Amino acid sequence: MTETEYSIKYPRFVFKRKLLIVALKVILKVLSRTKILGIENVPKAGPVILAGNHVGPVEAALVAGASPRLTEFFAAGDLPLDPQTKFASDSYGFIPVNRGNLDRLSLRRALDVLAQDGVLAIFPEGGTWEPTRMPAQLGVALLSQRANAPVVPVGLSGVYQSMGKAFKLKRPKMTVRFGQPIPPFVSEASGQELKEALQAHADYVLKQIYALIDPADIERFPASVNYDFAYWPTGSDEQADGLPIEGGKDLSRMLLSDIVLESFRLNLRMPVDALYGSNKPVARSAFLKALDSILELLARNPGFLSYRFGHEVADRQVAAIHSLHRLLTDDGVVKVRLTSDALFRDGHHEAGGRDYRFV
Repeated sequence: MTETEYSIKYPRFVFKRKLLIVALKVILKVLSRTKILGIENVPKAGPVILAGNHVGPVEAALVAGASPRLTEFFAAGDLPLDPQTKFASDSYGFIPVNRGNLDRLSLRRALDVLAQDGVLAIFPEGGTWEPTRMPAQLGVALLSQRANAPVVPVGLSGVYQSMGKAFKLKRPKMTVRFGQPIPPFVSEASGQELKEALQAHADYVLKQIYALIDPADIERFPASVNYDFAYWPTGSDEQADGLPIEGGKDLSRMLLSDIVLESFRLNLRMPVDALYGSNKPVARSAFLKALDSILELLARNPGFLSYRFGHEVADRQVAAIHSLHRLLTDDGVVKVRLTSDALFRDGHHEAGGRDYRFV
C-alpha cells in the first residue's frame, strides 16, 4: 500500500503537535506533580496500541505528553466535544469514532495509522459513565488482531478531578505507568466464537491496565450499584409504597448517571434540566419534553444507550421511558422516586437518589 492510499497520514500535524506537547509538559510541570514510569516498555519502532483507563478529560493529555512517540488518538466522535476540552482536542486532532454504531471509516483510519508503524491511543472502557464497573469494548482487541500490533497497557493514577485541582493550584499527584507490551491478538475463530475471543482479550487488556493503577483510585468508586424505581399514581397515598414499572430499575441507572445527563445537557444541548430534580415540584410538560428529546436522540443514534449499558438493558430503558411518558401524558403519576445503593470495596454502602413531584 502506498502513502496516497492511506485514509490518514501518520504522523500528521507534526510541528503543531510537537509544539502542543512541549506546552503541555510545561503546564503539567507547573500545575501538577506527574511521574512517568515504564516508558522503556513502549516499542521504539513498529505499530503499537497504547491502552489506558478513563475517568475524565485529562487522560488523553497525559498519554500524549508521556508517550515517547507521536501518538494518534481514537476517541469519541458521537457527541459534540466537552466545552472544557474542545479547544485542546481540536488543536491536537484525533480520529473520531461513532460509538455504538458501525463506523468503518474510523476503523480504517485507525488501522491505517498502525499500518504506517504508528502509535494509536485508545481507552478500552469507551467512556466514563461507570468508572471501574464497565466492561472493555472489544475494539482494542480487534485493532490488535487486524494490525498485528502489540498493546501497551497504561495505568493512569491520580487523574480523577485532577483538572479542577490543577486550576486551583493544588498541584495534584498523577502517575502515568506503561506496562509490559501484550503481544498482538491472534485467533483462527470466526463468527460468534471470534467475537467472544475478542471480548475475552479486551477484558484481559483492561485487567492489565487496572493492575497498573493505584488501588486507592479504584477504591474511590463503587464495586456495584443496585437501583430501584417507584411511582405514585395521582390521588394515591404518598406514604404508602410506590409502584414499579417494567424496566424502571434500568431507567434509574440511566437517570442517576451524572455523566449521561451531562452528555445530554452540555454536549448535546438537550432540554433535560427537569431530569436533575430539585426540592421544587417539576412541571409535567418540562419532564415530558426531556423524555421526548431522549427518544428523538435514540431515533437519530440508536446505539447511544446500548453502547453504554448493553442491548438488553437499553431495550428495557427505552420501554420504561415510553411507560413513564404514557403515565405523565395521562396525568397518571404524581411522584417518581429513583434510588441507588452503592457498595464499595471496603464494604461500606452509600445511598443516592432523586425524587420528582409533578405539577
